[in-house]
Amino acid sequence: MYEKAAEYGLPLLFHTGVFALPEPMPREPIGAAFCQPVFLDRVARGYPSVPVILAHLGIGWYDVAAAMARLLPNVYVDFSGNENGWRLSHPPAYWRSLFYWENSHRKILFGSDVHSRDVPAAVESQRRLFQEMGYGERELAAIFHDNAAALLRLAPAGGST
Repeated sequence: MYEKAAEYGLPLLFHTGVFALPEPMPREPIGAAFCQPVFLDRVARGYPSVPVILAHLGIGWYDVAAAMARLLPNVYVDFSGNENGWRLSHPPAYWRSLFYWENSHRKILFGSDVHSRDVPAAVESQRRLFQEMGYGERELAAIFHDNAAALLRLAPAGGST
């Protein structure tokens, strides 16, 4: 699978972090132990031309996911989730402390896994959080469009860097 992603230049998105299933599935090998971001380190290092996206910023392992995004050129994160979900577990200053380095906004992608009717609220919630983290309009354009456009080889909307 990873070889094909490298061959076609496809980004790979992985669910990372603790999660709840909509219904119990006791016989399935599903669990948060398999969703720790650090387990994707070997994938990212083994396939450096493949963008690896850590969805949900590794819920519970935020610092590991952010560190991987900082240290590995092909690793990105998103803050996807419910408007009133895990992002509220810490103040904006905490999230900013994880993304302290210059150009950290280049490693963040907008993501949402909410019902389509809730997407506008999710966009606004994340926009507000990123603004409270100190990101300006140029950085927001990167997070909400340009970073994903670059990974998918599409034209950037605002030409931000």
